[in-house]
Amino acid sequence: MKGPAVKGDPVSSPASPRREEQAAAKDAPAPLDDARRAALLAEIEQFSVSYDAKELPKIEPYLLHPDAEVRKAAMNGMIVLGDSAAAPLLRKAAEKAPTPQEAVALTEAADYMELPAGSFIPKDRTKEGTRVPMEGKPERRMERPAR
Repeated sequence: MKGPAVKGDPVSSPASPRREEQAAAKDAPAPLDDARRAALLAEIEQFSVSYDAKELPKIEPYLLHPDAEVRKAAMNGMIVLGDSAAAPLLRKAAEKAPTPQEAVALTEAADYMELPAGSFIPKDRTKEGTRVPMEGKPERRMERPAR
């Protein structure tokens, strides 16, 4: 059982908005300078253009970086890397995203990464009026059937 509230007790006294702002300012990381931000963005880009899923764990910490530009680059880097293994990492980051908009963007990116691969069949290689591929040898596919 708790005793009576004591004046100056941090639990019982309401915190002033000014104190909360000061505490938040102390906890906030220092903003990145342009050179450091550029170095981080270049690093993320190098990981993503390797197109190797082994690079995903190297990009993952940047999804929750204090700098919004770095977070966005990390999300785009995972998309560029193009491996569906990024989807669970993006969903995990969405749960901890600093803004609802970023949470939605990360979830949509995860959904995109889970889409099945598509295939394109050129129109001249399908039966007329359909999307059904023509049968036969490839050189015969180029010939149009007589009407």
